[in-house]
Amino acid sequence: MNQTDDITAVLVEFDSIKGPVIRKKQPASYIFPENSEMESVLMWAIRASEFSVRKIEKQTAYAKAISLRDPNFTRKKRQFGIALITETTMDLGKAESILDKIISVCVKESENKPYFKMLNGLLIAIGDFQQIINGESLTTKNPNIINQKEKTSDSNEKEDKYNEQQIQQYLLMSNRLNLFNKITFLDKENNTKTIVCLAEGFSKANGVFGVPYEYTSDRFNIQVDLRYEIPEGLEQGLEILARILSTMTTGKEFNEKVLVSAEFIDRLLFEKVDIKYYLPFLQYLISMDHFTITEFKTEEYKEQYASLKETHGDWIDCLIGKEFDGQKLSEFFKITGTNKEGLELLVDLLFVKLIAIF
Repeated sequence: MNQTDDITAVLVEFDSIKGPVIRKKQPASYIFPENSEMESVLMWAIRASEFSVRKIEKQTAYAKAISLRDPNFTRKKRQFGIALITETTMDLGKAESILDKIISVCVKESENKPYFKMLNGLLIAIGDFQQIINGESLTTKNPNIINQKEKTSDSNEKEDKYNEQQIQQYLLMSNRLNLFNKITFLDKENNTKTIVCLAEGFSKANGVFGVPYEYTSDRFNIQVDLRYEIPEGLEQGLEILARILSTMTTGKEFNEKVLVSAEFIDRLLFEKVDIKYYLPFLQYLISMDHFTITEFKTEEYKEQYASLKETHGDWIDCLIGKEFDGQKLSEFFKITGTNKEGLELLVDLLFVKLIAIF
């Protein structure tokens, strides 16, 4: 057996909400030991500015951080951690040499690129790290990594240049998709593409790995990649969703609302809820600035808090004692958060008539 066959490569990044997260494991089947204090290990990998080694139960981990420039993130570099985990202890010089090879390719493919192109290059490099160790060229086996200078077709160069200039792409991860592998919103009016992708399928976000389905409206081309067969109500749901999204203007909250919309319609389809009846509640989230809260029954909210807490959790005490009368719906979401939980709480409050919106 090759001495490098038992190596697992891990790419780590710090998420401002979730903390240190694994962006890629290769092989994907690797599982951290139960008592390994995984979060501590991931933070160690991100902070390993110099080559570093530590034990993870009976395994050994070798790590080194990598900092990359992002042209849209000029104030500081983006930091990632790359760790190699082995069952058998490697010679330190050999381990560092392997890490340096991988990092060299990562820098070549990801340095000075916008975030999602940067991350895509890192994911591909980690996915093919055995090729890197063996000195094989990634471009010969992976068509996703192609040096722009090697392209000889003028038409391809013009097309790529047009796409880069005209279409801005956003890639959003979700851990809450049950039916969708991913859902892509191509905004023809604003030349943007927003992809909401299942977190474990993040490295395949640009491909199709399930059952494809497509819906087109005047403004949006919505492409769905499904885990299973096409569910009943999908076309109707996407039609309503396209109409709702068409009322939106692009801005800093656009992608956040698109993420919640994708997760919400996924849940409704998964639970086989009446799409036509429930999906319009997304309108409250999408067009929050156009709705005014005419009444919020604070005393009755306190009375029903115990039953609501069973469904939503302790966090809903953030609304106790709040006065919303006459305020925009956006004030509600500032407190609950513009997310699926905030929307679900609003829906319940509307059903039990504790809040009224005009």
